[in-house]
Amino acid sequence: MHVSEAFFPQVDEHCLFFFFQSEIRGGELGTIFPDEIEEISWVSIPDAVQFMNLSKEYEQILTTQQTVPYVFNGQITH
Repeated sequence: MHVSEAFFPQVDEHCLFFFFQSEIRGGELGTIFPDEIEEISWVSIPDAVQFMNLSKEYEQILTTQQTVPYVFNGQITH
């Protein structure tokens, strides 16, 4: 449903963020590429809007199952 990316210069990383809308049906959440994928998590749509660094108006787009455009977040320093 959404892809974004950002640079984190303090840790010298370039990250891609992929967001999927899905339904939990069972099993375990995990990855077969632990060296490449730092974290996978299930979150609510309001939480996803915050993680994607999108404005609140995108929550309506997500709840109506429309796609959200690609966003380049530039450099993020924490």
